[in-house]
Amino acid sequence: MIRQCNSRRAGIGLLEVVVCTGMVAMMILPLAAVIRCSGQALADVNEFGSTSEKMRHGLRYVSELIRAGNISKFSEKEITIVFTSGQPAIVRLRLGRLEVRQGGVNLKLVTNVQQLKFIERKQSADPGLRSGIEIQMIATDPTMSHDVLIKTAVAIPPQI
Repeated sequence: MIRQCNSRRAGIGLLEVVVCTGMVAMMILPLAAVIRCSGQALADVNEFGSTSEKMRHGLRYVSELIRAGNISKFSEKEITIVFTSGQPAIVRLRLGRLEVRQGGVNLKLVTNVQQLKFIERKQSADPGLRSGIEIQMIATDPTMSHDVLIKTAVAIPPQI
């Protein structure tokens, strides 16, 4: 008996499957990386908000501290607030962060801060009395790579 070899085969071979899978993977990998990065960026924005929102939130917290206590030490770089309980809070720029040190705890309010400046505002009629404090903060937005400037003013009652 003689068998005939038929060179024609049915279906696809293993080699074709491997080559096709490799080509599809090469097309999908860059697309998957783009989707993953955009998903992470969207999650960061939704979770934390923009840099200017973080800065406003941090300055709002500092403003509430200033209104709640009396300023005992004042400089352009740092202020110390003493509350009615006698507990002090120090507001300062440290290692690129707006930080409040209160009761032995360092609370980091805003990161990527380049500059923090406290400016004393005095009454024009009696220059010895403090009427308010202007706070200026410059921070770098890591997503846009530019600096953001936020200013706020806190009016304080005369401190006797």
